[in-house]
Amino acid sequence: MTSIYKSAKGREIVQQQYDALLAQLSGDIEHIYVDTAQGSSFVLAAGKPSSPTIVFLHGSLSNSITWANDLSYFSKQFRVFAVDIIGEAGKSAESRPTLHSDANAEWLKEVLDKLNASKAVVVGLSLGGWFALDFSNHFPERVSGLVLMSPGGISKNRDVVSWILPYFLLGPWGIKKAYQKILGPLGRELEDTELSRFLQLIPKHVNPRTEDLPIFTDAQLAAISCPVLLLLGAKDVMVYPEEVRSRLQENLQAYDEVYLENAGHYLGNQSAQIERFLQKVYIAESSV
Repeated sequence: MTSIYKSAKGREIVQQQYDALLAQLSGDIEHIYVDTAQGSSFVLAAGKPSSPTIVFLHGSLSNSITWANDLSYFSKQFRVFAVDIIGEAGKSAESRPTLHSDANAEWLKEVLDKLNASKAVVVGLSLGGWFALDFSNHFPERVSGLVLMSPGGISKNRDVVSWILPYFLLGPWGIKKAYQKILGPLGRELEDTELSRFLQLIPKHVNPRTEDLPIFTDAQLAAISCPVLLLLGAKDVMVYPEEVRSRLQENLQAYDEVYLENAGHYLGNQSAQIERFLQKVYIAESSV
């Protein structure tokens, strides 16, 4: 398996920084490794095992540290898992099976099986949104609801590489400018934070995925029967926001959205919106 890292030193730098951020998390947050066919997978867990389950999936060139605040917030009422996606800059295996296969959904099923999570609301950000939709298409009986935050795989793919690569060639300054453009207006609240510096470090040492995200068909979207909440920014440069909205509105059976006129790919703190959705989902399930 080819490493996703540009060098062994780069891998060491990213992992050390990730470890430093993980060390700052509350002692109530568990660090779990589970074995899968794709290799070892890393999960952050919090909350009572008897509580309803939420699974958080991060975006590309990232890892589960982005969900640190959500782990603490939602663990009071829910069993929460933040999963490091395989082939990304976390502690899961560096395996990147093609997105045009069943392997990614099978991987996530294996992880959730090992965690005894038979059914969950799945929250996916960007690439994580694609993984959430893919999992729901393969295993609809395992998904109580979907929260899609700036999700990939619904609108046609933007040609991001053509404008982002020149920034990356300009070193740290260029990476910072590309990062700011992707995040959008609300991203200013992250500037000069430890998390922001870590996320800007990752592209310096990790090779991004080059495979285009497969676009879900109308039939695949229409097959999703669970409730879905879309959280999306009007200024998102990674997807085509209006196309995402229209396709979900036309095809989903139980759909709601929060459309943020002044947001890009980064949506700010949406915990309250997610919590309202979770309460609706689990109240509905308990009444069945």
